[in-house]
Amino acid sequence: MLDAQNVLDGLPQPIVVSWNACLCGYAGEGNFVEIMKILDSMQMAGLKPDEVTFTSVLSACNHTGLLSMALKIFESMTNDYCISPNVTHYGSIMDLLGRAGDFETIKKVITGGMSQHADLTLWLSLLVACQIHGNLELGKEIFHHVIGMHPDETPAYILMSNIYADTGYRKEA
Repeated sequence: MLDAQNVLDGLPQPIVVSWNACLCGYAGEGNFVEIMKILDSMQMAGLKPDEVTFTSVLSACNHTGLLSMALKIFESMTNDYCISPNVTHYGSIMDLLGRAGDFETIKKVITGGMSQHADLTLWLSLLVACQIHGNLELGKEIFHHVIGMHPDETPAYILMSNIYADTGYRKEA
């Protein structure tokens, strides 16, 4: 990353793609401090972050478990930069919320329009979070949504069975 940073610093007029390449490298390392430095420098150079920029920043938040920062960045992305979140953005946010067991916010995000962008992997990761935290009610809602879209997805049935078993509903499992 030091070499990548030196290349970026040596460019006479780096474009958004150049900044994003460096951001992506730091995101892979989970180096949130350097990401924020680059994001600030990019904006000071007069360039606006784009969808890829926020993918890297949210990914770094996810790697480092910075839920509150991720939520602020997600809000800024949508409100300040008018960038519509995609499945990757939602995936980072929902993964952080799921690990934190913040099911109230998860429900708000789902009802706020995330479901039209979610893919099967995101829904299954939410089922995993429900299993980990023993959230039977939300688990059932998500399960029925997944089965409505993909009735033959075996992992959904296994996860829901595990949720039932883990919460003491052996017969339903």
